[in-house]
Amino acid sequence: MFKLVIVEDEDHIRHSLECFIPWEDIGFQVVNTFSDGSDALAYLRDNPCDAVLTDILMSRMSGLDMIAELHQLQPQIKVVILSGHSDFAYARQAIEYQVTHYLVKPVDEDELMDVFKSIKEQLDSEHAAGDASQEQELKQMLQKSFFRDLLSGYVTSEKEFGVYAKLLNLEQMNIDAQLHAYEIKAGDCARDDAACNSISAEDICKKHLSDSMLNAGWFFTEEKTDLWRVVFFSTQSESLRKNCNSCMQALIGELNKAMACEYTFRLTHSVARIGDLLGATPQNTATAAEQQADENLCQSVVSDYKLLIMELDLGSKETLLHIINQMLYDLRDYAIEDVRFVLKNLYSVIELNYKKRKINVWDVTNGKFNFNHLYEADDLKSISACLREDFSYLCDGLKSRTYKSEHNVVERIVQYLNEHLNEDIGHDALAAKYRMHPGYLSRLFKQEMGETISEYLLRIRIERAAQLMKEGHYKIGEISTMVGYSASSYFSIMFKKYTGYSPREYCQKVSL
Repeated sequence: MFKLVIVEDEDHIRHSLECFIPWEDIGFQVVNTFSDGSDALAYLRDNPCDAVLTDILMSRMSGLDMIAELHQLQPQIKVVILSGHSDFAYARQAIEYQVTHYLVKPVDEDELMDVFKSIKEQLDSEHAAGDASQEQELKQMLQKSFFRDLLSGYVTSEKEFGVYAKLLNLEQMNIDAQLHAYEIKAGDCARDDAACNSISAEDICKKHLSDSMLNAGWFFTEEKTDLWRVVFFSTQSESLRKNCNSCMQALIGELNKAMACEYTFRLTHSVARIGDLLGATPQNTATAAEQQADENLCQSVVSDYKLLIMELDLGSKETLLHIINQMLYDLRDYAIEDVRFVLKNLYSVIELNYKKRKINVWDVTNGKFNFNHLYEADDLKSISACLREDFSYLCDGLKSRTYKSEHNVVERIVQYLNEHLNEDIGHDALAAKYRMHPGYLSRLFKQEMGETISEYLLRIRIERAAQLMKEGHYKIGEISTMVGYSASSYFSIMFKKYTGYSPREYCQKVSL
């Protein structure tokens, strides 16, 4: 059910809207009603809501004034105006504040229900897109891990290969497909010129491959500022290797023409059959039921990777080990080889996430965060000991790591962002403060940090909020303000998007 708030100063109309419209039949629950915009706004600042149905003319605060503030606080809320006035000036303001619908009284019940049915469809679509976005991010990380392990001989059986291929939606891949892998490398660059280009080398690579390799699957397994690795695979094209070489030659020509760098490429892997890359004697292919069980198991545990990474960033070793204990408890009824399969993915996702942020977990732990340790354990108790030890090493290594940028301005921006979390930090204002072109600043920050400014700011805000929640001295509304969110409901949405849990669920999850 989506949450609806009704704001109407006439008592009989407000009562009729609340009681005589079958809201639940169309997917809405009326969570509160108000006779004035100021009271409604005070409620909406601290309570999540999906839609608002409001009049315009009310005593203390008009509906339009309320909508104007609400648009700044929570632009994702769908607003429907129900007014006795059809004045164009009102409608124009409603358009400015991105009001979903403007209805004139008296409104037909069927018309009102049709409006909210369309809003429900829109909300369903947006929620599905948000969930799909998180799932896609996880799959992209697992895809990179899979290709890296495949090329290194760490995918050891047809069963494991089949589970990965289905889990990661790699429909064009099977053990009989050809595979060719290439490395694209940039030489010395005029960095400032390259950084100011309107299109990046990454954009050029992806567009060229999308346009050229129509009969083959392809995937980037490495994406750095000056190094990319890409794999091609297909069961159909007999001349795949020749097509790949032609594609890469044309791509290098485009890159050298567009960017202030000299690019080269080389072939790193070429097999006529992917099955030849499997690192062990092929086993019998898993049944569909076995593959589904493995997929569900993998998703159920690896879905917590964001939460684990946040606790690693915070240096919260006690909380981290508490979550690991919960994870192992969930795995208690599975075979040891299945547990290893799940944890292998977890290690890979964590390693890739930090790699994106220019942090090498091997370096910060002196090689002690290593999945191979788990092969030395033959029962869940021993695996638990290895897991706890590895994550303790990683937690300590990350805590002792010091950040040093090649560009002093990036260090100053990082310090500024950390010291002004509770402020509204605009990208253009930040660029003006440090006297840089906004595009160049964005590119430089991403190059040095592995994250955009928005991604970095979201991460440190959510991490700070999680830390404050654990301290237990503040309410959620107070914490949201302290980390730069004026509306606690919007803060809750962003917290769940980042961690997979609402603030309340998070507190329950990490309760020790």
